Amino acid sequence: MLDELLSGFARAYDDVGYFLIVIWIGPPLVILAIAARTNSLMRKFVNRFEEMFPGTPIIAGDAAEVTDDDRVGKVVKLRSGWLQTTAVIVLADRLEVWSKDAEAADIVLDRSRLEVGREGLWIRYLGGDGFSAGLWLTDGDQSVIIIPHGRSARSARRALAQALRDLGENPKDHLDAA
Repeated sequence: MLDELLSGFARAYDDVGYFLIVIWIGPPLVILAIAARTNSLMRKFVNRFEEMFPGTPIIAGDAAEVTDDDRVGKVVKLRSGWLQTTAVIVLADRLEVWSKDAEAADIVLDRSRLEVGREGLWIRYLGGDGFSAGLWLTDGDQSVIIIPHGRSARSARRALAQALRDLGENPKDHLDAA
C-alpha cells in the first residue's frame, strides 16, 4: 500500500517537474525566438538601403510623422500616424525617411534647417530597464519622431547615441548617459 502511494506521488512529482520546466524554459525560448526574428527582419530591411545608399549612415527603427497639433509642449499625441518600421537615410543635404514598403522616400527633411531633440517616448525593454528613447527631427516644415532599433535597453542607448552622431550631434548634449 505504501509502495503504491509513493509510486503515485513520484509520478505526480514528475508531471509537476516537467510542467515547471516547460513554464520556466518555454517563455524565454519563445521571447528569444521572436527577438531573433525581429532582428533578422530589421537587418534585411537595412540591407536594402545599404545597397541603395552605400556608405551612407542609416538610422533604422520605428518612426511616425508628427504635426504641430501632435506636439504639445514635450508631449506627442501621435494622432497623425502610428509608429512603423522606418529607415532614415542621412545624406549631406537632406534626411530621407523611408517606410518599410515605400518605393521612394516618404518624407524629406532639409538638413540646412534641421533641428534635433529628444522626445519623451518612454520605452521599456525586456528585463525592466526603460528610458526615453525617441528623437524628434524637424526642418520647420515637417517633423518626424524616430526610436532607433535596439534589442535591449543597452543596445537601444547605443543606437540612439549613434543616431545622434550620424546626425552631426554630440550625444552628450542630448543623453543623460549614452
